[in-house]
Amino acid sequence: MENICDSSISHLHSLSYSSECFDELSEVSYDEFFKKYLLPNKPCVFSSGLTQRWKSRNDWVTEDGCPSFQYMREIFGEAVVPVANCNEECYQSHKKCEMKMCEYLDYWDKYRACSYPEKEPCLYLKDWHFQKAYPDYGAYTTPVYFKSDWLNEFWDTLPRDDYRFVYMGPKGTWTPFHSDVYRSHSWSANICGKKKWIFYPPGCEESLKDSLGNLVYDITCSDLENPQKFPHAAEVKGRRIEVIQTQGQVMFVPSGWHHQVINLEDTISINHNWLNASNIDLCWKHLQSSLTAVQLEIADCRDMEGWAQQCQVILNASAGIDYKTFIKMLHTIATNRIHALQSKGVKLGSSKSYQRDEKGICSDCWETTKFNIGTDENSSTSAHLLTDTKSESCDVSLSEIHKTCRQSISDLKRNYYLKCNISGIGNVSKSVANGDVKSIEEILPQILIDPTDTVSGSENIKSENIKYLLFDIVRIKETLEHIVQDDDYKEMDLNYSESAEAVLNIICKYLFM
Repeated sequence: MENICDSSISHLHSLSYSSECFDELSEVSYDEFFKKYLLPNKPCVFSSGLTQRWKSRNDWVTEDGCPSFQYMREIFGEAVVPVANCNEECYQSHKKCEMKMCEYLDYWDKYRACSYPEKEPCLYLKDWHFQKAYPDYGAYTTPVYFKSDWLNEFWDTLPRDDYRFVYMGPKGTWTPFHSDVYRSHSWSANICGKKKWIFYPPGCEESLKDSLGNLVYDITCSDLENPQKFPHAAEVKGRRIEVIQTQGQVMFVPSGWHHQVINLEDTISINHNWLNASNIDLCWKHLQSSLTAVQLEIADCRDMEGWAQQCQVILNASAGIDYKTFIKMLHTIATNRIHALQSKGVKLGSSKSYQRDEKGICSDCWETTKFNIGTDENSSTSAHLLTDTKSESCDVSLSEIHKTCRQSISDLKRNYYLKCNISGIGNVSKSVANGDVKSIEEILPQILIDPTDTVSGSENIKSENIKYLLFDIVRIKETLEHIVQDDDYKEMDLNYSESAEAVLNIICKYLFM
């Protein structure tokens, strides 16, 4: 079976990973972030100006830049919060318990007064679902760059926790080496304090496993220098990237970048995990790999009745998601995007009839659909998808969008520089710097880089977002097409309403409504 990462936006594994410095961004458009960092899966850090108006930056911090224990006690003192002991390892993480916030602050105050003694527990308040606990408090506003958040958009419809967190702890608290859940992106804003981030690009983690196949727990440990314990660690020597994050700055951590974080000062941060059209293929690939691991663990039970379903149960318990929930997420996001497009007057029509197979999927609808944009009388403004020409309406073949979105940017990059008779990263950089050729970012397909001020999401959808809404739907359709070809999916006993085929059918019905 062709892997989705091979046919769609495969830029996520090889672009930009040789860069060993982080760009610090101040004023940047969403489009620029989208094409230079989000699609290439390249990390960056935003300047403190992005958070300077946040309530948390003012109320949670004293005048000298330290956490305001007094304010925290008064407002959140009775909250029950999760606390990890950084001195105790537990299944590649830290042992956790729960405390009242006032009790944790008493500990922190005493720990700091005693100059952070090494023999005392090093407690880190982490993974606190603050937004769930205080939905009306308004501690921060999600930056526009991260608002296209399928994960929390979907999780908010479920009776479970979200992926929005507050972290706070004294100097010396830390998070073990890991990549983020579901191969999601993450962003982390320092409300106060200073963090040290240690990154390795995607793929390096395979060399950072010990002789038994276990990922290194502490990337700073001396054991990495021992080839008997970590036989392949030397292969990624020189790939390590270290970044210091200061007060107010926001770190963008792309999908699959393993990292370890150490608080160099008393620190408070706000963090979200999120995914969207840019990394949904990596999420699906990770889910497939996680299922394969489960199947290997219980391979001796393969002949048992309901084995495939039992694998999904274990997958959900171990990974926090299974195929059924993943499909439900795609269903939710596709429905939301279709409603947003309908509200913006995007009318669709077909140039020929189409046939559905036995499961109700239209096989050729993406090649025959035309968009009429901005002609609905309820739509106050026009949107121009592939052209800057101002007109009341325009027709755009969805096949053009589909092919553009499926085109591998890594292929674009390679082919472009080959045409320029340039090979090798050093030669490319030199030629771009000398002005001999344009950089690949300057010649990306226009569908990906037309100027816009806002992004797709569940709130404040504007007609300028149409290309991003369409991009979401195209990527959902691509992913669903790979799901229905997956052998493990075919073994699942699902009602039609829960199936990937049903979601594909909803998309096709919209295209031909």
